[in-house]
Amino acid sequence: MTVLRRQQGQLEAAQELTLEALQLAEGRHGKLHTISIGIAGNLLGISLPEHLTAEREEMALETIVAKEKIFGATHPSTITTMSDLAYACSDHGRFEDPQRIYSRIEEAGGLETLEPLI
Repeated sequence: MTVLRRQQGQLEAAQELTLEALQLAEGRHGKLHTISIGIAGNLLGISLPEHLTAEREEMALETIVAKEKIFGATHPSTITTMSDLAYACSDHGRFEDPQRIYSRIEEAGGLETLEPLI
């Protein structure tokens, strides 16, 4: 339903559904389970472009740390969340933050070292 709502342009409804799914996943599996981390990344992908709040930024940073721990620094999911945060910062006029985020990606080996999905 989240994907459908997002494609229909109903971003608020998509965010609400994704937040509900995240709460259920965290309640069942915990915050550091791959399912919970994946859903958190999806929520951030939907919400960061429009709502870069202090709460969402903190969630993004926590999710990045969790993804680095569970998936690795060069996993596509980790890089995606880092990029989502960098774009959101840039869209909100915070131009130094994206540079720090991209420097972190480069320090991990850069995009050339992206781990394969399989």
